[in-house]
Amino acid sequence: MSGQRLVIFDLDGTLIDTVALVVGAFSFAFEQTGMVVPDEKSIRATSGLSTHIAIKRLAPEAKDEDLEKLLEIYRNE
Repeated sequence: MSGQRLVIFDLDGTLIDTVALVVGAFSFAFEQTGMVVPDEKSIRATSGLSTHIAIKRLAPEAKDEDLEKLLEIYRNE
């Protein structure tokens, strides 16, 4: 054996609650645009979706420019 070891950490959901971070970032983006912030359950339900699809699902009536602004703020948060 060469003495080298491999250690793998499962961060997402095991060591770090990344869904809570996503909820916070989405909430911030909605607040910054003056839009109604979706409830935590609705945001958590988008887990696993692409960000663009998740935003469309959370703000179905939003105009394309508002969706783009949400996406920009979310990605920078």
